[in-house]
Formats: sequence, C-alpha cells, structure tokens
Amino acid sequence: MKVQVTGAGGFIGRAVVDALRANGHDCDAPGLDGPRVDVTDRAALDRWFGDRAADVLVHLAWYSGNDRITSPENAAWLAHTARLLDAFVAAGGQRIVTVGTCLEYGLGESPLTEDLTPIRPHTAYGRAKADVAALGSRLSAATGVSAVHARVGYVYGPGEKEPRVVPALVHALARGERFPSTSGVQRRDYLFVDDVGRAIALLAEHDIEGAVNVGSGRAIAVADLIGAFAEDLGATDLLDLGALPQREGDPEIIELSIRRLTELGWSAEVDLREGVRRTLRSMRPRRPDETTAT
Repeated sequence: MKVQVTGAGGFIGRAVVDALRANGHDCDAPGLDGPRVDVTDRAALDRWFGDRAADVLVHLAWYSGNDRITSPENAAWLAHTARLLDAFVAAGGQRIVTVGTCLEYGLGESPLTEDLTPIRPHTAYGRAKADVAALGSRLSAATGVSAVHARVGYVYGPGEKEPRVVPALVHALARGERFPSTSGVQRRDYLFVDDVGRAIALLAEHDIEGAVNVGSGRAIAVADLIGAFAEDLGATDLLDLGALPQREGDPEIIELSIRRLTELGWSAEVDLREGVRRTLRSMRPRRPDETTAT
C-alpha cells in the first residue's frame, strides 16, 4: 500500500511513518525524507499527488504555534485541509485518515466515547478539528472515498517540544531549576508517541470509518506523570506541586474509550515507566550536580 503523509516530520508524524514502514508500506513523507510540500498551495498539492494519488492519505500537518489552542490560524488550516482533501480525491485517492483531538468533545464527562459523547468543543483548535472530521464525512458521502478520523488524547515522548509539559519539566530539572506546577490531581489520558503512531498506521490499513479514539483508555494524574520523570532524573526535590493555581474550568478527568481501536487488534506496547525511560534517553538530560567518573 502506498501512503502519502502530511506533517511527516512532526512529533506524531515521524512515529506514524515509522509504523507504516515497519508494516511494509511505501510511505511518501515530505519533510522527513526530503523537501516539504506546501500543503497550503493547491498547485504544489497537484504536483505532489501527480496523475495518481497514493492509496491512502494521512493528514497530520497543522498550525503548531504555542498559541495553537486559541489561534485564529486554526480556521485557516481548516480551509487548507478542505483544499488538500479535494486535491487528493481529484487525483484518485481512495482513503483519508485525518487526525484530530479529544478536545473536540464536550469535556464534562468521561470516558469520552465516539458515538455517545457530544461534540461540543470549547477551543478554536477543538472546533477546527471537529470540522475536519465533518469534512471527511461529507467527502466520503459525496464521492465514495473511505474516511476515518483519529481523536487523539494526550501524547508524550521523544521529539516533543516546549512549552509542552514534559520537555519543559525535563529541561528545567536538568538545569537544576525548580519546576512549579498545579497540584496535578487532574487526570489525563496519556499515550506514548510510538503507540499513537502504531494506532494511526492501523487506521490507515483498515476500512473502519468515522471517528476512532486514540489513547491509553486509562487516565492518570498529571502529578504521576511529572513524578515519574522527576524520579528517573533524581530530582523529585525540585518539584513544586501546587505552586500554580488550577485553571478555571479545567476538567478533573479526560479519559478516552478506546473500544473501537482495540477491536482492530491494537493495544499499547509502552507503559509509563518505559515511556519515561525512552523519552529521557532521547533527550539525554543530566542535572548540573551530576559528575561523570573518568
């Protein structure tokens, strides 16, 4: 199977490409293997897809600024996505995998379930990604292409960048700085990035349609995530849990139902302890007071 991947050089994109290639698929991954394709330019897209698109398109490219949750750029990227999907279908593409977020849901209840939990996003990012899911559904109904939309929970692992919590934490602790945070009692559905990549690759391979949650299916306290990294770094003394106030309206728990995903045969391979080790190995952090024997 030939797969074209947008955002292949990104945090999740690299893991998706690795998983697809490990499963023997031919991956066209601009930005990872060669020059990027400007997915905001229809002429560039037409050249990339050529006379015949790949069998499957996995669309991960999106605005990635630090203000992405609230930015008006989300609306612009929704428009870019509509043109991208149209170009893929016009070139003969057969299956579309779009990638969204758990923030598409109304977050007052858990577990978040594809066919039960209302779509009631409270952020510009969540609204735009919910509209991407609707775009895929409409395109599928109008043209007969197959479309699936991954609603991804909280992701951590190698390649993640600040100001997200894990790299911000690790870099601060490695510098010997104190790390202030909220109490961390709020629980979130975290999944290691390689397991996310495997899940999205599986969605590309199957004919399942509609929305599919991608997460661990088990929320943990943010304090437990932070604590696991600090413990491996020998820096639990630098944590200031409770130094920052809880954000107003922040839900106590965000946990995904992953029944649809597990019915495809998927299960997580990397637990929290191993995920912490792999992440730290990739970052090679060290506290300033550590010494190396010579």
